[in-house]
Amino acid sequence: MSTLQFPASPNDGDSFTASNGVTYTFDATGGTGWTANNPVGIDDEYVNIDGDTMTGDLVLPNLEASGNISADGDIQSTSQNGGQLAGFRNQIINGTFSAWQRGDSVTVASNNNTYTADRFVAFTNGSSAETVSRSNDAPLGAAYSFEMTANVSAIGQAIEVENGSEGPFTVGSTWTLSLWTKTNLTATNSPWRWRNSFTGSSVSVEAIAGNVTWTATGETDGAWSRWSTTQTITAGNVSGGLCLFVYLPYAGQYSATMNLALIQLEPGPVATPFEHRHIVTEIALCQRYYQQISANGLPWLNAGATVGEPTYVNVKLSTPMRTAAITADFTHVSYQGVGAGTSIQVPITSVQNYAHRGTVLLYVPTTGTTPNEIRILNGVGDGTDRKGIGSFDAEL
Repeated sequence: MSTLQFPASPNDGDSFTASNGVTYTFDATGGTGWTANNPVGIDDEYVNIDGDTMTGDLVLPNLEASGNISADGDIQSTSQNGGQLAGFRNQIINGTFSAWQRGDSVTVASNNNTYTADRFVAFTNGSSAETVSRSNDAPLGAAYSFEMTANVSAIGQAIEVENGSEGPFTVGSTWTLSLWTKTNLTATNSPWRWRNSFTGSSVSVEAIAGNVTWTATGETDGAWSRWSTTQTITAGNVSGGLCLFVYLPYAGQYSATMNLALIQLEPGPVATPFEHRHIVTEIALCQRYYQQISANGLPWLNAGATVGEPTYVNVKLSTPMRTAAITADFTHVSYQGVGAGTSIQVPITSVQNYAHRGTVLLYVPTTGTTPNEIRILNGVGDGTDRKGIGSFDAEL
């Protein structure tokens, strides 16, 4: 708190305007000394720019429409107008667990790892298979949660960085990871790591120092509560890893079924309100890494005039994918045609892959006795809900 410094040895009637904006007059005859002429602001308190400390809230005056507030440094805020901060702050994709292209329930085999909800991979190291599923049990603001059975041994997301760079995760930058759960998070989680993929061992460098501990934010909704951890990146991506892998709490730590919801990783030391992106945007972000295409009704011709030569089917993807090095699965698709007789399963292999440009040419070893006959892709009647669905996988 600054102190008012009045002039030394004043004369009767002298006036002085202090740093608080108040004008004082010196009264030598009445013995009252310095008297405020305009008492408005006399009780205002001021803080020195350097070396002073303020406690309590700083209340800013109302500004006119043309007024501005400027600052040379960062402005940290928990929210704006009571809601989320703007601008794609959340580095986690599918943090609402709305996208489950592989199915609403996924089995993770024993001692294995499997992508479950879009962009989230789960691990098991026990002797039994575990189940991860989409649950309608969720906190306010979420439609779904990620539910895992008791022996899931790890869960996380590989956040892509371009061309082996560090992206926004530069050394010295601070990041806050937050989530909602019904579990009291007393256990720690593994450090975030630079990796080539979620199973990559050629590049596995700790990006932060030590294990992750969790702190309750105080936000609750019934049995649900929000937790956060703030970490500083201490190591660069010196080996050119393709992703930063971020570990989350998992059921195996607590030997009980566990639910997670509204996962957010954002810059800065504050867990701000969850950033809700439009579902169309969120699905498109997921499809950069994995997408499914209905192959029903895609036509092609036997190649040229030579019977039995292979042909190619052009599949247009929903969005360009992360890389051309994808895995294509068309085990639930068959073809049929006039000369093909009974529908048979097609061993389709991607041989000309332009997934990073939004298209894939599928190789089909055709059969039949009539050249140039029209063939149609159709779903295999194998009792699955994947009939006629092909998938493309470019996950990290």
